[in-house]
Parts: sequence; structure tokens; C-alpha cells
Amino acid sequence: LASFKVDIRANMDRELERAVRNDVKNQVIEGLVAANQIDVPAALADQEIDRLRQQAIQQFGGGQGIDASMLPAELFKEQADRRVRVGLLMNAAIDSFKLTASEEKVDALIEEVASTYQEPEQVREYYKNTPEQKSQVEALALEEQVVEKILESAKVTETEAAYEEVIKAANAPQ
Repeated sequence: LASFKVDIRANMDRELERAVRNDVKNQVIEGLVAANQIDVPAALADQEIDRLRQQAIQQFGGGQGIDASMLPAELFKEQADRRVRVGLLMNAAIDSFKLTASEEKVDALIEEVASTYQEPEQVREYYKNTPEQKSQVEALALEEQVVEKILESAKVTETEAAYEEVIKAANAPQ
């Protein structure tokens, strides 16, 4: 029973840390977007709309026999524009700060995921030896490094909240 309580506590701590980190990241990204109004190139928006259409088909229909062009572009336009805008701003920040994915950050993110599995070593090896998975983790590491750089010069106000509030907010639809 004692080890079960320890496991539950560790899981709750991990969830809380992840929720707080994601909330802070979302706030920084919102601030970045609000402070930098940029036009979204139509070609990039169209590519992102196509990607979102494919995701929707995969998520809801499995992709069999569904023509992606049947889904109206307007359904995805706002989300696509936002994703492209955020991507352009993040890339500009990465260039401006001259960042590369820190190996320590990549390892820490892989470890965070691996620690939730029964066989963490297999998960670590999978992420490190699968190029597209490692690339996704490197992109996430860069994103977190941008957020950290911005936070270095930002005015941060901390607020206290109960565990349930933080987790509920983290799981609420965006």
C-alpha cells in the first residue's frame, strides 16, 4: 500500500508539473502572437489546412474512402492560420536567440515520457533510435527553450491554485 501511495504521488506531481509548464508555455505563446501581428502566407495556410483535414479524417473516419477536399477549408482556416503564425514566430525566435535543441533538454523530455511506462528503457531506445520521434522531441525541446528565453525577460506573476483546478484547466478544451 505504501509503494502504491508513493506511485500515485509521483504521478500526481508529474501531472501537475506538466500542466503548469504547458499553461505557462501557452501564455507565452499567446503573448508572442499578440505582440507580433504578422500576415500568414496563403501557401503555408493552405498546407496546414490540408494537414488538419487529414488529421480530422484519421481521427474520425479512419481515412477509408473519404476525400479530404470534401471538408470545407473554412472549418480549419482559423486554426491553420494560428498554427502557421505560431510556427513562424517560433522559428524567428529560434533564429534570433540562435538556439539549437539542447541534448540535455531532449534527454529530459524523453525521460519524462519513458518514466510513465513499465519498460522505460525500451521507450528511451525507441525515441532515440526513431528519427521522426527524436525530431519531434527536438522540436518540443526548442519550443521549450524559446519559452525559457522569453521568460528570462518577461514579468512573471505567480498565482496559487489547488491541484484539482490546475489539472481541470489543463484538460479543458482549448
